[in-house]
Amino acid sequence: MKHDITSGSWAARRYEVIRGDRPAGTNWFGVDELLERVADHRYQQRLAAGWRVDGVVVIDSATVAVALTGAGRRLDPKDPLPNGPDMYVYWTRVDNDLPVESRTANGEVVEVRVDSVDDADEVEGDGEWEELGVLAVGADGVVFFDPYRQRDDNSVTVRLAEGEWRVSILRVAGDGLSLRLMRERFD
Repeated sequence: MKHDITSGSWAARRYEVIRGDRPAGTNWFGVDELLERVADHRYQQRLAAGWRVDGVVVIDSATVAVALTGAGRRLDPKDPLPNGPDMYVYWTRVDNDLPVESRTANGEVVEVRVDSVDDADEVEGDGEWEELGVLAVGADGVVFFDPYRQRDDNSVTVRLAEGEWRVSILRVAGDGLSLRLMRERFD
């Protein structure tokens, strides 16, 4: 299984699925074990590339928002999705616990992402980043949250360098797979 995960062949390989108790032998494993190992492998790869997990947003409405700290607000499902100037909304198409990850270079955060799929890095070359707008980030940073969830304890605040941060969505075959913030320019 380790070779399948590190080579990426697990995604295309066919596995036999059985019900009941696991037979004795080293080639048998649970689906949950496979998924856990794939997620851990992805985490280790992203960690080596300078990524860290800042927190997890629980998504109950298939939607995640990023806003300037203090500008985030709960939305009414009947209202259109706001995009700019202080809050952007991304339809994830899934209800899940999504990690908010940031990447550093030279000790400074240069990119923040929320991926709604676990293979966004692998398929990024098949799509393109669609820019939604720019957040003028101040000293308080930004907050990621589910804009339709009524609980206030479900947000992740990320401190960023002050300045303009581009907000964009990775689209592959028309589907949005990731929400990204990147520095507009570096001083």
